[in-house]
Amino acid sequence: MHHRPVRPRLHHCHLVGRAPREGARREQGAWRSVWRQVPFWLLVLAAMFIIRALVGEGRITFAAAGFVSMLLMGLALALDGLVASGWRFTLLGLALMGMTLLTAWFAAYMWLLLPLALLTWWVAPCWTGTCHTPPAPHR
Repeated sequence: MHHRPVRPRLHHCHLVGRAPREGARREQGAWRSVWRQVPFWLLVLAAMFIIRALVGEGRITFAAAGFVSMLLMGLALALDGLVASGWRFTLLGLALMGMTLLTAWFAAYMWLLLPLALLTWWVAPCWTGTCHTPPAPHR
């Protein structure tokens, strides 16, 4: 008689090296983490709708609403990173807030920075020795 070897049935968790219970616990913990964050992001969305309503009433301008919305998103990302997601989200939120503040500063002082940029564009070649002089004719 020829015997075929009996292979035990494996659960999918055995294929990745975990016990079935551990995988189920990990999956349950992931869903719990998602459901904890849902109210937080719904509140951020509600704040965005409030900002939109203020724009609709004419209480704030579109530009101001954009800056406030970006600061709100940066704050939300930073807080989410501190509470749940980790340091990368915190760093991303802080970077977003910093870039928003720099953009607002640049928009407010553009009238001063634009002439300075044009002056720098005109004077910079003189520092390198290639002033704005016509080229010499070829012989």
